[in-house]
Amino acid sequence: MLHGDMLRYVPLHLTALERQPKVLVWIREWTTQPLLTPFSPEGWYREGQGFSWHAQEPVELPDTWRQWSPASAAADACLEALNDSRIKRIHINHVVIIPCLMTPNWQKLLLRMADFVFEVPIGNPLLALL
Repeated sequence: MLHGDMLRYVPLHLTALERQPKVLVWIREWTTQPLLTPFSPEGWYREGQGFSWHAQEPVELPDTWRQWSPASAAADACLEALNDSRIKRIHINHVVIIPCLMTPNWQKLLLRMADFVFEVPIGNPLLALL
């Protein structure tokens, strides 16, 4: 590595969408939500909980799909916020996409919460279609 930045070799700070932007297009297609956008880390605790703050007043967001796309290093904190959101509004659909790095830190929590989980391995022909 010769004095290089470690994150260049292990991208714990990148989300799955930063690593492969075409995945968002694919998610929008099968959810039929053309405006679906992932929350920022600040959004996990605001919009992710169903509210948006405009001019100091909370405004409830309409019921819709929600997308969560944290970096691997922050996935456990994101999933805690997602769990709070699911408890408050059980009728909202959530899509979570996380790179398979640091999985022991967050995978057990995700498997407890999720109704359906699938993994797309690297080198899968599905990724070539994106």
